[in-house]
Amino acid sequence: METLLFSKNPSTTVFIAIRFIIPIIKITNLSENLLVTTMGFPFFRLYSSVLLSFAYLFIEKSKGEFLLGTKGREAMRKILPTNDLLFRKLFTSEGSEPLLKAFMQDVLYRDFYYLTPLETYRFEEYRQRLNQNKLMPVTKIGVLATTRTGRPAKIELQVQEQFKPPSLLDSLDELWYPLGLRDAITRRKNSSEAIYLISLGNDALFDRFSPAVRYLGLVDLDTYELVEVEEGEELFTLCYFSLKNRNLLKNRPIYYWQQFFRTGEVEDGAPEYLKEAQRLVDFSNLSEEEKTLTLAIEDGLLVRKGRLSNKEQKAEEKGYRNGSELRAREIASNLLASGLLLEKVAEYTDLSLKTVRDLALKRSDDFKK
Repeated sequence: METLLFSKNPSTTVFIAIRFIIPIIKITNLSENLLVTTMGFPFFRLYSSVLLSFAYLFIEKSKGEFLLGTKGREAMRKILPTNDLLFRKLFTSEGSEPLLKAFMQDVLYRDFYYLTPLETYRFEEYRQRLNQNKLMPVTKIGVLATTRTGRPAKIELQVQEQFKPPSLLDSLDELWYPLGLRDAITRRKNSSEAIYLISLGNDALFDRFSPAVRYLGLVDLDTYELVEVEEGEELFTLCYFSLKNRNLLKNRPIYYWQQFFRTGEVEDGAPEYLKEAQRLVDFSNLSEEEKTLTLAIEDGLLVRKGRLSNKEQKAEEKGYRNGSELRAREIASNLLASGLLLEKVAEYTDLSLKTVRDLALKRSDDFKK
């Protein structure tokens, strides 16, 4: 239900302004920062808070009207298909298998005979799960598949705000952690199951001149051959799909998918199934409950970003770096155990050569004991 904040009746406008602005002034934490920048004068602090509250809450529409509510907030920013609810609705709703199959074929260049999500999107179940977790949802979708040759496969779709180099190592954990690399590869080769991971994000893991979509797999460093489950079926494929990098050939299906995820729009010439995808997750076609929850997810992401001060961001980045280095050291130890050259271990883990040498010496000392 929409609430009109500014009307032609001045008394109504004043009443509604007081009704909405005063609570916002009381709860906003923006004024705490303004106290520093306004030399501590309470008047300026209050005045600035009011202005910021207006800027945050009011959405200008045509004919001089301002709206607050589902329609107004959606008009303020575009809700993209990468929103957790929309992404799950797109690929895991009942009857959405053709869309899922088309996406897999366009991105992985694999024609899967059979695809089924591990979970089916049903709004009530989705809402209950969010209420129970009390956390911002992590967009990950598991899919069971069968290739045309009859081989089973597992596929995971995920959406990340940013790609980070250690995410590559995290993705490969299943292959070698906590085992050594060779043992892990042997274990995976004995399983006939291929694994695919598609990671969508608004950042580029590689430099800006590289392709928008990168495919990574396991390669024999002596022969440069892909490690395969069987001929033509790779053991493991990790696909980084950057939604920001524009280095894609136009008029190809994967290009239209990128534009759809980036803008929510479907360009002329796109396949018909993409137009169906747009209709499925178009905000105006959602139920009122879906609209409310979709906006709540978006608001939660904005609040989380807005509340992180520079100090908190630095602390978070420092903790991330420390955790990433610890994980890199663990993986380096496994690589050293598999007999890989020190230089290659340093290259694959982004650790310094000195650090890798120290790890090798420590491992040698532990072995002697």
